[in-house]
Amino acid sequence: MAENIKRDTESFCAYVKGRAKAGRSIGPLVNYQNVVVDSAEEMSQEFNKFFSSVFTKEKTGEVPEASWVYKENDNGLTDIDIT
Repeated sequence: MAENIKRDTESFCAYVKGRAKAGRSIGPLVNYQNVVVDSAEEMSQEFNKFFSSVFTKEKTGEVPEASWVYKENDNGLTDIDIT
């Protein structure tokens, strides 16, 4: 299969896809009150509570202003080629 990869990419892709591990499901969760949470909405709320508790809130007055990278007559990133 490796020798024919340039001519037969479909077989290789099918092989890789078949060998890939399937996505894992999340839940049910146990919240801080030892209550089992199993609905998607409740689990998303529990994740939101957790992740919002571990991030710090910055004071907006202390955030430095970013300097401009491009000048007025500079085209910047106007041409992007994706192949």
